[in-house]
Amino acid sequence: MNPDTHLLYEYMDKLPFTVRMKIRLDAPVDATLLNEAAQEAIVRFPYFSVRVGVDESQSYTLSHNSAPLAMLPERNKRLVLGSDEVNGHLVAITYRSDCIWFNFSHALCGAYGALFWIKATLYLYLCKTCGPLDSPEDIRLPGTDIPAEELAYPDESALPHDEPSSRYEGDSNVAIVRSRISPSWVASGSSRSTRCIGASTSNPRSRKRSASRCPTAPLGAIPATPGP
Repeated sequence: MNPDTHLLYEYMDKLPFTVRMKIRLDAPVDATLLNEAAQEAIVRFPYFSVRVGVDESQSYTLSHNSAPLAMLPERNKRLVLGSDEVNGHLVAITYRSDCIWFNFSHALCGAYGALFWIKATLYLYLCKTCGPLDSPEDIRLPGTDIPAEELAYPDESALPHDEPSSRYEGDSNVAIVRSRISPSWVASGSSRSTRCIGASTSNPRSRKRSASRCPTAPLGAIPATPGP
């Protein structure tokens, strides 16, 4: 079984394993340019361009999804990932006023793993709204190579053994993450730069642990499982 599908079997009404990361800009979102950036950026992350299927044994599978990434107005309602509303994708983007929400299933990755997709999308968006910007060394843009280890299934040996840089000790399911996505092209004074990220996080994909530890927010859902 694909280990990335294990959380699909853990769906519950109050804990649907959907993570939302909120980006606040200092100018209203240009929906047309954001959509262009989103469609360009997702090409670099084929492991996020997937849909859920069921094989002969009634087990969940993930297969490539060529449909456009959904970008929808934020309506303060539960976004059902994997549904027709989001073109079957397990990731989606919503926006309202000066804010952008990146929504993704915890079956695909954790908050740290999603930051590469988020940073690429934001970088392309800011280049469209502000003009050419220097790209950070760690950014993963369309056209860059995808190393084999990036496509490999997570395993215990890939987990880091160092202590997290910080721990979340509060009761809220919203953590503010400031240090993970503040590259020079954001901090250097762009008129549409990001100010903060609101992240609902728990265990990320095994590539690296998240800096913040808190429960996943119930703001999305995977359709009920047909399995045992």
